[in-house]
Amino acid sequence: KANQVAGSWRQRSQIRAKNMKRSRHRYYATLFSLMISMVLFMTAYSFSTFIAQAFSMAQGEIPADVTGGMSGYKQPERDTIREQLSRLPSAEEFLYMESVTLQDHSTAVYSDQLQQLLDEQGQHFDEPQQRLSFEVIALDDQSFARYAEEVNASMEDFTGSDAQAILLNKLTCKKENTFTDYRLLENAEKGMTLQAAMDKRSYETAIHVAAVSEVHPWFLPANVDDIHTIYLITNEQSMRILKKQLHLTQDMLSMNFQYRSSQPYALENELTQLQSQHPSGTIFKSNIRALKERQNQLSLFLNVFLYGFVALILLVSAANIYNTISTGIALRRREFAMLKSIGITPRAFRAMIRMEIMQYLGRTMLFGIPLTLLVIYGVYAVLQRNFTFAFAFPWQGLLFIILLLAALLFMSMRLALHAMKHDNLMETIRQESI
Repeated sequence: KANQVAGSWRQRSQIRAKNMKRSRHRYYATLFSLMISMVLFMTAYSFSTFIAQAFSMAQGEIPADVTGGMSGYKQPERDTIREQLSRLPSAEEFLYMESVTLQDHSTAVYSDQLQQLLDEQGQHFDEPQQRLSFEVIALDDQSFARYAEEVNASMEDFTGSDAQAILLNKLTCKKENTFTDYRLLENAEKGMTLQAAMDKRSYETAIHVAAVSEVHPWFLPANVDDIHTIYLITNEQSMRILKKQLHLTQDMLSMNFQYRSSQPYALENELTQLQSQHPSGTIFKSNIRALKERQNQLSLFLNVFLYGFVALILLVSAANIYNTISTGIALRRREFAMLKSIGITPRAFRAMIRMEIMQYLGRTMLFGIPLTLLVIYGVYAVLQRNFTFAFAFPWQGLLFIILLLAALLFMSMRLALHAMKHDNLMETIRQESI
Protein backbone atom coordinates (compact mmCIF):
# COMPACT_ATOMS: atom_id res chain seq x y z
CA LYS A 1 0.00 0.00 0.00
CA ALA A 2 2.88 2.36 0.78
CA ASN A 3 4.33 1.63 -2.68
CA GLN A 4 0.95 2.42 -4.26
CA VAL A 5 0.77 5.74 -2.38
CA ALA A 6 4.33 6.60 -3.37
CA GLY A 7 3.63 5.60 -6.95
CA SER A 8 0.47 7.68 -7.16
CA TRP A 9 2.31 10.63 -5.63
CA ARG A 10 5.07 10.31 -8.24
CA GLN A 11 2.51 10.08 -11.00
CA ARG A 12 0.75 13.22 -9.85
CA SER A 13 4.11 14.99 -9.58
CA GLN A 14 5.03 13.93 -13.11
CA ILE A 15 1.68 15.11 -14.48
CA ARG A 16 2.08 18.42 -12.69
CA ALA A 17 5.67 18.84 -13.90
CA LYS A 18 4.71 18.05 -17.51
CA ASN A 19 1.89 20.58 -17.37
CA MET A 20 4.21 23.28 -16.05
CA LYS A 21 6.82 22.48 -18.71
CA ARG A 22 4.19 22.49 -21.44
CA SER A 23 2.54 25.71 -20.17
CA ARG A 24 5.63 27.44 -18.90
CA HIS A 25 4.54 30.97 -19.86
CA ARG A 26 1.18 30.54 -18.15
CA TYR A 27 2.87 29.10 -15.06
CA TYR A 28 5.32 32.02 -14.81
CA ALA A 29 2.51 34.53 -15.39
CA THR A 30 0.53 33.03 -12.51
CA LEU A 31 3.59 32.97 -10.25
CA PHE A 32 4.43 36.57 -11.15
CA SER A 33 0.86 37.61 -10.40
CA LEU A 34 1.00 36.02 -6.95
CA MET A 35 4.37 37.64 -6.20
CA ILE A 36 3.12 41.09 -7.24
CA SER A 37 0.06 40.64 -5.02
CA MET A 38 2.30 39.79 -2.04
CA VAL A 39 4.67 42.70 -2.69
CA LEU A 40 1.83 45.21 -3.14
CA PHE A 41 0.06 44.19 0.04
CA MET A 42 3.22 44.04 2.16
CA THR A 43 4.41 47.41 0.84
CA ALA A 44 1.06 49.04 1.62
CA TYR A 45 0.92 47.38 5.05
CA SER A 46 4.50 48.37 5.93
CA PHE A 47 4.05 51.90 4.63
CA SER A 48 0.98 52.37 6.84
CA THR A 49 2.90 51.02 9.84
CA PHE A 50 5.92 53.26 9.22
CA ILE A 51 3.80 56.37 8.62
CA ALA A 52 1.78 55.76 11.79
CA GLN A 53 5.02 55.41 13.76
CA ALA A 54 6.47 58.58 12.23
CA PHE A 55 3.26 60.48 12.99
CA SER A 56 3.30 59.40 16.63
CA MET A 57 6.91 60.59 16.91
CA ALA A 58 5.95 64.00 15.52
CA GLN A 59 3.30 64.56 18.18
CA GLY A 60 4.43 66.11 21.45
CA GLU A 61 2.91 65.63 24.87
CA ILE A 62 1.94 68.93 26.51
CA PRO A 63 0.23 68.54 29.90
CA ALA A 64 -2.33 71.39 29.67
CA ASP A 65 -5.27 72.72 27.67
CA VAL A 66 -3.97 76.29 27.38
CA THR A 67 -0.46 77.51 28.12
CA GLY A 68 1.20 80.89 27.97
CA GLY A 69 3.37 83.46 29.66
CA MET A 70 4.02 87.15 30.00
CA SER A 71 6.95 89.50 29.59
CA GLY A 72 7.73 93.20 29.57
CA TYR A 73 5.68 94.18 32.63
CA LYS A 74 6.91 95.91 35.76
CA GLN A 75 6.34 94.33 39.16
CA PRO A 76 3.05 96.06 40.21
CA GLU A 77 1.33 95.46 36.86
CA ARG A 78 2.66 91.89 36.69
CA ASP A 79 1.11 91.12 40.09
CA THR A 80 -2.19 92.57 38.92
CA ILE A 81 -2.15 90.50 35.75
CA ARG A 82 -1.32 87.38 37.69
CA GLU A 83 -4.32 87.92 39.94
CA GLN A 84 -6.55 88.43 36.90
CA LEU A 85 -5.16 85.30 35.24
CA SER A 86 -6.15 83.19 38.23
CA ARG A 87 -9.75 84.48 38.12
CA LEU A 88 -10.66 84.05 34.46
CA PRO A 89 -14.21 82.63 34.18
CA SER A 90 -13.37 79.71 31.89
CA ALA A 91 -10.38 78.55 33.97
CA GLU A 92 -10.91 75.36 35.96
CA GLU A 93 -7.35 74.77 37.14
CA PHE A 94 -4.62 77.41 37.14
CA LEU A 95 -0.87 77.04 37.62
CA TYR A 96 1.62 79.90 37.70
CA MET A 97 5.37 79.44 37.75
CA GLU A 98 8.55 81.47 37.54
CA SER A 99 11.76 79.84 36.39
CA VAL A 100 15.40 80.73 36.08
CA THR A 101 18.37 78.85 34.65
CA LEU A 102 21.47 78.66 36.87
CA GLN A 103 24.85 77.05 36.46
CA ASP A 104 25.76 74.01 38.55
CA HIS A 105 28.87 74.82 40.62
CA SER A 106 28.41 71.94 43.05
CA THR A 107 30.49 68.79 43.40
CA ALA A 108 27.55 66.40 43.11
CA VAL A 109 28.35 63.26 41.13
CA TYR A 110 26.25 62.57 38.06
CA SER A 111 24.75 59.11 37.78
CA ASP A 112 26.20 56.44 35.50
CA GLN A 113 23.06 56.57 33.34
CA LEU A 114 23.46 60.31 32.79
CA GLN A 115 27.18 59.93 32.12
CA GLN A 116 26.40 57.29 29.52
CA LEU A 117 23.90 59.54 27.77
CA LEU A 118 26.42 62.40 27.83
CA ASP A 119 29.16 60.14 26.46
CA GLU A 120 26.90 59.13 23.59
CA GLN A 121 26.76 62.81 22.65
CA GLY A 122 30.54 63.13 22.96
CA GLN A 123 30.44 65.37 26.03
CA HIS A 124 32.42 64.87 29.22
CA PHE A 125 31.79 66.99 32.32
CA ASP A 126 34.88 66.47 34.43
CA GLU A 127 35.73 70.11 35.17
CA PRO A 128 33.56 72.51 37.22
CA GLN A 129 33.01 74.88 34.28
CA GLN A 130 31.64 71.99 32.27
CA ARG A 131 28.84 71.17 34.68
CA LEU A 132 25.17 71.01 33.71
CA SER A 133 22.60 73.69 34.48
CA PHE A 134 19.84 73.96 37.08
CA GLU A 135 16.31 74.86 36.03
CA VAL A 136 14.76 76.28 39.19
CA ILE A 137 10.96 76.35 38.90
CA ALA A 138 8.93 78.20 41.53
CA LEU A 139 5.24 77.26 41.62
CA ASP A 140 2.39 79.22 43.13
CA ASP A 141 1.65 78.17 46.70
CA GLN A 142 -1.36 76.00 45.91
CA SER A 143 0.33 74.09 43.08
CA PHE A 144 3.53 73.64 45.08
CA ALA A 145 1.62 72.27 48.08
CA ARG A 146 -0.04 69.75 45.78
CA TYR A 147 3.29 68.56 44.33
CA ALA A 148 4.99 68.51 47.75
CA GLU A 149 2.22 66.25 49.02
CA GLU A 150 2.70 63.91 46.06
CA VAL A 151 6.42 63.49 46.80
CA ASN A 152 6.04 63.42 50.62
CA ALA A 153 7.97 66.66 51.14
CA SER A 154 7.40 68.62 54.34
CA MET A 155 6.13 72.17 53.81
CA GLU A 156 7.89 73.21 57.05
CA ASP A 157 11.25 72.85 55.30
CA PHE A 158 10.32 75.70 52.97
CA THR A 159 9.58 78.31 55.62
CA GLY A 160 13.15 79.13 56.72
CA SER A 161 15.69 81.69 55.54
CA ASP A 162 17.51 79.31 53.19
CA ALA A 163 16.56 78.41 49.63
CA GLN A 164 15.03 74.95 49.60
CA ALA A 165 13.99 72.85 46.59
CA ILE A 166 12.72 69.43 45.56
CA LEU A 167 15.23 67.66 43.32
CA LEU A 168 13.58 65.86 40.43
CA ASN A 169 16.09 63.05 40.11
CA LYS A 170 14.47 60.92 37.42
CA LEU A 171 13.62 61.90 33.86
CA THR A 172 12.79 60.20 30.58
CA CYS A 173 14.96 61.09 27.63
CA LYS A 174 13.37 60.95 24.20
CA LYS A 175 15.88 60.44 21.44
CA GLU A 176 14.15 59.80 18.14
CA ASN A 177 11.86 56.87 18.93
CA THR A 178 13.89 55.65 21.91
CA PHE A 179 12.74 56.47 25.44
CA THR A 180 15.30 56.07 28.22
CA ASP A 181 14.66 56.53 31.94
CA TYR A 182 17.69 57.93 33.76
CA ARG A 183 18.63 59.37 37.15
CA LEU A 184 20.58 62.60 37.32
CA LEU A 185 22.63 62.57 40.52
CA GLU A 186 24.35 59.65 42.16
CA ASN A 187 23.46 59.21 45.85
CA ALA A 188 21.01 62.13 45.82
CA GLU A 189 19.46 62.54 49.26
CA LYS A 190 17.53 64.94 51.40
CA GLY A 191 19.79 67.51 53.12
CA MET A 192 22.47 67.69 50.42
CA THR A 193 23.54 71.12 49.20
CA LEU A 194 23.89 72.26 45.60
CA GLN A 195 25.95 75.32 44.66
CA ALA A 196 24.44 77.48 41.93
CA ALA A 197 25.26 80.76 40.18
CA MET A 198 23.91 82.80 37.30
CA ASP A 199 27.26 82.68 35.49
CA LYS A 200 30.96 82.39 36.27
CA ARG A 201 31.35 85.98 37.48
CA SER A 202 28.11 86.36 39.42
CA TYR A 203 27.23 85.63 43.03
CA GLU A 204 27.04 82.04 44.17
CA THR A 205 24.51 80.57 46.57
CA ALA A 206 23.52 77.28 48.14
CA ILE A 207 20.29 75.48 47.36
CA HIS A 208 19.33 72.90 49.97
CA VAL A 209 17.59 69.74 48.82
CA ALA A 210 14.48 69.34 50.98
CA ALA A 211 13.33 66.20 49.15
CA VAL A 212 14.39 63.93 46.30
CA SER A 213 11.59 62.98 43.96
CA GLU A 214 11.14 60.46 41.18
CA VAL A 215 7.48 61.45 40.71
CA HIS A 216 7.27 63.28 37.41
CA PRO A 217 5.39 66.60 37.78
CA TRP A 218 2.14 66.97 35.87
CA PHE A 219 3.16 70.47 34.73
CA LEU A 220 6.26 69.29 32.81
CA PRO A 221 6.33 67.38 29.50
CA ALA A 222 6.37 63.61 29.89
CA ASN A 223 9.85 63.36 28.36
CA VAL A 224 12.79 65.62 27.56
CA ASP A 225 15.18 65.81 24.64
CA ASP A 226 17.69 67.96 26.53
CA ILE A 227 19.65 65.96 29.08
CA HIS A 228 21.75 68.94 30.22
CA THR A 229 19.24 70.25 32.74
CA ILE A 230 18.62 69.35 36.38
CA TYR A 231 15.16 70.38 37.55
CA LEU A 232 14.64 71.89 41.01
CA ILE A 233 11.04 72.52 42.07
CA THR A 234 10.51 75.12 44.77
CA ASN A 235 8.00 77.62 46.20
CA GLU A 236 7.78 81.38 45.82
CA GLN A 237 9.49 82.12 49.13
CA SER A 238 12.62 80.20 48.16
CA MET A 239 12.61 81.93 44.78
CA ARG A 240 12.57 85.33 46.54
CA ILE A 241 15.60 84.19 48.56
CA LEU A 242 17.43 83.20 45.38
CA LYS A 243 16.60 86.54 43.75
CA LYS A 244 18.09 88.38 46.71
CA GLN A 245 21.21 86.23 47.06
CA LEU A 246 22.01 86.13 43.34
CA HIS A 247 20.83 89.69 42.62
CA LEU A 248 18.45 88.45 39.96
CA THR A 249 16.44 91.02 38.07
CA GLN A 250 12.92 90.34 36.86
CA ASP A 251 13.98 90.14 33.21
CA MET A 252 16.22 87.17 34.08
CA LEU A 253 13.19 85.07 34.97
CA SER A 254 10.59 83.41 32.78
CA MET A 255 6.94 83.71 33.85
CA ASN A 256 4.55 81.06 32.53
CA PHE A 257 1.10 79.73 33.29
CA GLN A 258 -0.99 76.67 32.47
CA TYR A 259 -4.71 76.03 32.46
CA ARG A 260 -6.99 73.05 32.57
CA SER A 261 -10.31 73.95 31.05
CA SER A 262 -13.26 72.32 29.31
CA GLN A 263 -13.74 75.59 27.37
CA PRO A 264 -10.28 76.30 25.90
CA TYR A 265 -11.56 78.51 23.08
CA ALA A 266 -13.47 80.76 25.47
CA LEU A 267 -10.40 80.89 27.71
CA GLU A 268 -8.26 81.88 24.73
CA ASN A 269 -10.62 84.79 24.00
CA GLU A 270 -10.47 85.91 27.63
CA LEU A 271 -6.68 85.97 27.48
CA THR A 272 -6.87 88.06 24.31
CA GLN A 273 -9.14 90.56 26.08
CA LEU A 274 -6.76 90.64 29.06
CA GLN A 275 -3.87 91.45 26.72
CA SER A 276 -5.83 94.40 25.32
CA GLN A 277 -6.23 95.75 28.84
CA HIS A 278 -2.44 95.69 29.45
CA PRO A 279 -0.72 96.86 26.26
CA SER A 280 2.57 97.81 27.96
CA GLY A 281 3.83 94.22 27.80
CA THR A 282 3.00 90.93 26.14
CA ILE A 283 0.75 88.06 27.19
CA PHE A 284 1.38 85.14 24.88
CA LYS A 285 -0.80 82.05 24.77
CA SER A 286 -1.18 78.71 23.02
CA ASN A 287 -4.36 76.67 22.73
CA ILE A 288 -2.97 73.19 23.28
CA ARG A 289 -6.43 71.58 23.19
CA ALA A 290 -6.98 72.92 19.67
CA LEU A 291 -3.58 71.57 18.63
CA LYS A 292 -4.40 68.17 20.08
CA GLU A 293 -7.77 68.13 18.32
CA ARG A 294 -6.12 68.94 14.99
CA GLN A 295 -3.57 66.20 15.61
CA ASN A 296 -6.34 63.72 16.43
CA GLN A 297 -8.26 64.68 13.31
CA LEU A 298 -5.13 64.31 11.21
CA SER A 299 -4.41 60.96 12.87
CA LEU A 300 -7.95 59.75 12.11
CA PHE A 301 -7.72 60.91 8.49
CA LEU A 302 -4.31 59.27 8.14
CA ASN A 303 -5.55 55.97 9.57
CA VAL A 304 -8.65 55.95 7.35
CA PHE A 305 -6.54 56.70 4.29
CA LEU A 306 -3.83 54.16 5.06
CA TYR A 307 -6.12 51.29 6.04
CA GLY A 308 -8.43 52.11 3.15
CA PHE A 309 -5.42 51.95 0.86
CA VAL A 310 -4.39 48.59 2.31
CA ALA A 311 -7.96 47.26 1.90
CA LEU A 312 -8.03 48.47 -1.73
CA ILE A 313 -4.74 46.74 -2.47
CA LEU A 314 -6.13 43.61 -0.81
CA LEU A 315 -9.24 43.64 -3.01
CA VAL A 316 -7.21 44.25 -6.16
CA SER A 317 -4.85 41.42 -5.24
CA ALA A 318 -7.74 39.05 -4.50
CA ALA A 319 -9.44 39.87 -7.82
CA ASN A 320 -6.14 39.47 -9.65
CA ILE A 321 -5.46 36.07 -8.08
CA TYR A 322 -8.96 34.78 -8.76
CA ASN A 323 -8.85 35.97 -12.38
CA THR A 324 -5.42 34.42 -12.94
CA ILE A 325 -6.32 31.05 -11.43
CA SER A 326 -9.76 30.79 -13.02
CA THR A 327 -8.31 31.70 -16.42
CA GLY A 328 -5.58 29.11 -16.00
CA ILE A 329 -8.10 26.43 -15.04
CA ALA A 330 -10.35 27.33 -17.98
CA LEU A 331 -7.42 26.92 -20.38
CA ARG A 332 -6.79 23.43 -18.96
CA ARG A 333 -10.30 22.06 -19.49
CA ARG A 334 -9.15 19.61 -22.15
CA GLU A 335 -6.25 18.40 -20.00
CA PHE A 336 -8.53 17.75 -17.03
CA ALA A 337 -11.11 16.07 -19.25
CA MET A 338 -8.45 13.72 -20.65
CA LEU A 339 -7.22 12.86 -17.14
CA LYS A 340 -10.75 12.01 -16.07
CA SER A 341 -11.32 9.99 -19.23
CA ILE A 342 -8.32 7.75 -18.54
CA GLY A 343 -9.62 6.98 -15.05
CA ILE A 344 -8.05 9.40 -12.56
CA THR A 345 -10.07 9.25 -9.34
CA PRO A 346 -11.63 12.41 -7.84
CA ARG A 347 -9.43 11.99 -4.78
CA ALA A 348 -6.25 11.77 -6.83
CA PHE A 349 -7.37 14.72 -8.94
CA ARG A 350 -7.95 16.88 -5.85
CA ALA A 351 -4.58 15.80 -4.45
CA MET A 352 -2.88 16.87 -7.68
CA ILE A 353 -4.59 20.27 -7.57
CA ARG A 354 -3.58 20.73 -3.92
CA MET A 355 0.03 19.93 -4.79
CA GLU A 356 -0.04 22.53 -7.56
CA ILE A 357 -1.42 25.13 -5.14
CA MET A 358 1.25 24.34 -2.55
CA GLN A 359 3.94 24.63 -5.20
CA TYR A 360 2.60 27.99 -6.31
CA LEU A 361 2.48 29.15 -2.70
CA GLY A 362 5.97 27.83 -1.91
CA ARG A 363 7.60 29.49 -4.90
CA THR A 364 5.71 32.71 -4.27
CA MET A 365 7.22 32.79 -0.77
CA LEU A 366 10.66 31.80 -2.03
CA PHE A 367 10.91 34.66 -4.52
CA GLY A 368 8.37 37.08 -3.08
CA ILE A 369 9.73 37.45 0.46
CA PRO A 370 13.24 38.67 -0.58
CA LEU A 371 11.69 41.04 -3.13
CA THR A 372 9.25 42.29 -0.49
CA LEU A 373 12.08 42.85 1.96
CA LEU A 374 13.97 44.98 -0.57
CA VAL A 375 10.93 47.12 -1.39
CA ILE A 376 9.97 47.60 2.28
CA TYR A 377 13.51 48.58 3.21
CA GLY A 378 13.49 51.10 0.37
CA VAL A 379 10.34 52.70 1.82
CA TYR A 380 11.97 52.67 5.27
CA ALA A 381 15.14 54.32 3.89
CA VAL A 382 13.09 57.15 2.37
CA LEU A 383 11.33 57.83 5.70
CA GLN A 384 14.68 57.81 7.51
CA ARG A 385 15.47 61.18 5.97
CA ASN A 386 13.08 62.79 8.46
CA PHE A 387 12.29 60.13 11.08
CA THR A 388 14.75 57.78 12.69
CA PHE A 389 13.38 54.55 14.12
CA ALA A 390 14.47 50.93 14.16
CA PHE A 391 13.59 48.80 11.13
CA ALA A 392 11.28 45.93 11.93
CA PHE A 393 10.00 43.48 9.33
CA PRO A 394 6.17 43.19 9.56
CA TRP A 395 5.94 39.47 10.29
CA GLN A 396 2.27 39.72 11.23
CA GLY A 397 1.45 41.18 7.83
CA LEU A 398 3.52 38.49 6.12
CA LEU A 399 1.72 35.70 7.98
CA PHE A 400 -1.62 37.27 7.09
CA ILE A 401 -0.87 37.57 3.36
CA ILE A 402 0.49 34.01 3.19
CA LEU A 403 -2.67 32.63 4.78
CA LEU A 404 -4.76 34.87 2.55
CA LEU A 405 -2.94 33.75 -0.60
CA ALA A 406 -3.41 30.12 0.38
CA ALA A 407 -7.12 30.69 1.02
CA LEU A 408 -7.56 32.59 -2.26
CA LEU A 409 -5.70 29.92 -4.24
CA PHE A 410 -7.77 27.09 -2.81
CA MET A 411 -11.01 29.03 -3.19
CA SER A 412 -10.23 30.14 -6.74
CA MET A 413 -9.29 26.60 -7.76
CA ARG A 414 -12.41 25.22 -6.12
CA LEU A 415 -14.75 27.72 -7.79
CA ALA A 416 -13.13 27.27 -11.19
CA LEU A 417 -13.29 23.47 -10.96
CA HIS A 418 -16.87 23.63 -9.71
CA ALA A 419 -17.81 25.48 -12.89
CA MET A 420 -16.42 22.53 -14.89
CA LYS A 421 -18.09 19.87 -12.77
CA HIS A 422 -20.92 19.14 -15.21
CA ASP A 423 -18.85 19.36 -18.39
CA ASN A 424 -19.25 16.49 -20.85
CA LEU A 425 -15.84 14.87 -21.20
CA MET A 426 -16.10 13.94 -24.89
CA GLU A 427 -17.59 17.30 -25.85
CA THR A 428 -14.82 19.15 -23.96
CA ILE A 429 -12.07 17.09 -25.63
CA ARG A 430 -13.66 17.51 -29.07
CA GLN A 431 -14.19 21.28 -28.68
CA GLU A 432 -10.68 21.90 -27.47
CA SER A 433 -9.32 19.88 -30.39
CA ILE A 434 -11.13 21.95 -33.02
